[in-house]
Amino acid sequence: MDALANLEFETRPMEARMCSLSDLECEMVLQEDVRTAVGMLLVAKGTQINYALLVRLRNFLRRSTISGTALVHSRSRPQRFCSPFNQAFVIRALERWVVALVVGC
Repeated sequence: MDALANLEFETRPMEARMCSLSDLECEMVLQEDVRTAVGMLLVAKGTQINYALLVRLRNFLRRSTISGTALVHSRSRPQRFCSPFNQAFVIRALERWVVALVVGC
């Protein structure tokens, strides 16, 4: 249990934003209902998007049954792709791979 106490979790703040239904991603939380063009409720407000739901919504989009945007809560996007530590790790790994490739030829 002591090991769990030292774990660091990546925490990014949640932000509310308008999102095209075609750009929905897993773990977003809908802040409004998603309805078909004729008004049938597909997904209720407060639902968290998971993979299965994402596939179903994309099927509706493909058939043009739904369109538009929705207000969602999502994690804010990180400012950088990698932290400096991760960048250095990736560069060292690539250097080792290139050396192994050249020496192996």
